[in-house]
Amino acid sequence: MKPSHLLVLFTLLLFATEARAISVSISQTGTAGNSCTRTLTAAIGSGSGNYTYTWSIISPAQSWPTTNNVSSVNLALSQTVDVNVTVHDITLNQYASATVTVNRILTGSFNTFIPNLITPNGDGYNDNWIVTASDKTLSPINAFTYTLTIKNASNVQVFAASNTITASCLGIIGGDINWNARLNGTGSIVATGSYTYALYLQNCSNTTTSTGTLAVMY
Repeated sequence: MKPSHLLVLFTLLLFATEARAISVSISQTGTAGNSCTRTLTAAIGSGSGNYTYTWSIISPAQSWPTTNNVSSVNLALSQTVDVNVTVHDITLNQYASATVTVNRILTGSFNTFIPNLITPNGDGYNDNWIVTASDKTLSPINAFTYTLTIKNASNVQVFAASNTITASCLGIIGGDINWNARLNGTGSIVATGSYTYALYLQNCSNTTTSTGTLAVMY
């Protein structure tokens, strides 16, 4: 074979190898704030189809918590981490890597302070009944769903509200749950007296209903 033919053949082989060079990205599902599992899938471009997979948590560094050497994994971690996958094309002996941030899921106990007084007189103090974090700040309370009902002394419901947080891994924030002492939230201010509340909270490992009494005073 002529040297020129060998050069053409080598060029073609090199081009074919480069054309088959692998690349990888990570797709992620279960990213909503009320999802309790994050599913990661290594999506490979080109390559031979003969792969090994190495998943790892690179920040903050920790042991891999589930099955490895698979193309798709499920994670349910209580902290946000950066996950890396390295794919080895065994046939071509090529490597490719990708990294993605995986948000925590909400688990564990709830972080709430529930007041027992509301004074809707417009003086700027306790005008609203506000559920905050346990340190009385507007920090996350570790839940993604709440349902609240408030009833008067005759057991008649005067207010109800509920919500499920899907857009943030922080979940419900202190201050998201509140009442302005008005009938159904928009009517006239309710009469002074004693009212009862029932607050249902949910995350990926717990549900609870807190009940108690709050006083409306002017």
